Amino acid sequence: MNFTLGAILMFSSFAVLIIIMAVTISRAAGFSRKNMSLPRISAPAKLVSKRTFSMSKDGKSFFMTFEFKTGDRAEYRVSSDAYLYFAEGDEGTLTVKGTEFISFVI
Repeated sequence: MNFTLGAILMFSSFAVLIIIMAVTISRAAGFSRKNMSLPRISAPAKLVSKRTFSMSKDGKSFFMTFEFKTGDRAEYRVSSDAYLYFAEGDEGTLTVKGTEFISFVI
């Protein structure tokens, strides 16, 4: 068979794209399995900052950063409802499971 340089480049690009997608899906599945195996943890915390991130006009992600009594901080992706309901400076009990935000009760 006689392949042109363009065909080889197109096939190589497609193969790299498929590999990247497979690695991304596999990592996401592993991350989800890890979160499922971790216990729920509740601890006193203070909401110290909020931010949003937009990948496009349609999709927006919401994040809140909490500070614990130890001084450690952790940022969690939250729903738009939680983002709008709480204000920086709120103190309460944060419940998480691994990297998953469960609730914040003030």
